[in-house]
Amino acid sequence: AWEYADVEDDAYTDGKLTDFAIKTLGDFKDSKNPFFLAVGYVSPHLPFIQPKKYGEMYNDSDLTISREKTIPRNAHNRAFHNWEELRNGYLDIPKKGPVSIETEKELIKSYYASVSYLDALVGKLIKSLDDLGLRDNTTIVFWSDHGFFLGEHGFWCKHHTFQEAIHVPLIISAPNMTKNEIKGVGEFLIKMKFCSSISFAIIAHCFLLTNDANFLSKIPSFSFGNISSNFFDMHNPSTLSPKNSNFS
Repeated sequence: AWEYADVEDDAYTDGKLTDFAIKTLGDFKDSKNPFFLAVGYVSPHLPFIQPKKYGEMYNDSDLTISREKTIPRNAHNRAFHNWEELRNGYLDIPKKGPVSIETEKELIKSYYASVSYLDALVGKLIKSLDDLGLRDNTTIVFWSDHGFFLGEHGFWCKHHTFQEAIHVPLIISAPNMTKNEIKGVGEFLIKMKFCSSISFAIIAHCFLLTNDANFLSKIPSFSFGNISSNFFDMHNPSTLSPKNSNFS
């Protein structure tokens, strides 16, 4: 479930992806046309694979080992599972019961290392915006699609409805945006919609870049003034019938 090869950052897929994204940004700059670029990173995701130097950043004393290994009282049975992604996909992981303390430490350490690897790659990608002279008219949004359990409540992986699995980052950096300012996403998107002179970039578990501020209107069946579009209906639990829904 983890690996530390003595290689450079671009030896792994995420590193190659970053280099390709930077090259693509250079092509976009030369074209002077509006652009939209999506860069989807695998890290930090099982398997936790990264260059050796990122594993060397962490000792056992740096790891946070959860003391809470039990499921909360009265928790709904849909709120937890048997973390089959880890159990069934990798060697030395028991089919039943908890992992050993040694395995727990290795998993947490390799997750930390994977996050640090991703952090370095994202930093390299953002630096390329500066180097290419694109930063001043580029909006950057960083987010992920899910959290990850590292032994809390005896859980690993995602697919839970507890905080550790659903807590995700959403960080926005935009031209003329006040530093450390907190705004509603809707207000931010409205400003983006009517500010056609700036570039738009999103970094994430998926990384997206565009300087076409009207890209929202190009999403199929999307009406900016009507949030009940087909696109949002497909992703909005409130549009599902409770009788047919199986989530808590």
